[in-house]
Amino acid sequence: MSTDYQKAREALGLRLRELRESSPHGRITGTALAERLGWGQSKISKLENGRQTATPDDLRQWAEATGQPGTYEELHGRLKGFERHIRSPSWTVYWGSWAWTP
Repeated sequence: MSTDYQKAREALGLRLRELRESSPHGRITGTALAERLGWGQSKISKLENGRQTATPDDLRQWAEATGQPGTYEELHGRLKGFERHIRSPSWTVYWGSWAWTP
């Protein structure tokens, strides 16, 4: 994994934490968010610390659970930006699967 990719993933994680902590319904703990989403607390931690890459669905659920559904497009745009950091001349990773790119 490239350093740029990891930095982008960490930046997304910081943004996710910011959304959780600035929810219009009041600050949400990682444990409470995990319960709302039906996820393990470790997934929340990994996403916020850049140790796991979110899926578009993860981002949509996060935005909705934190009471900020309008942030989904921003989050998804950041995730799509990761592609340029992991592209090789002939293969590209798309959300965990490989696709041929001529």
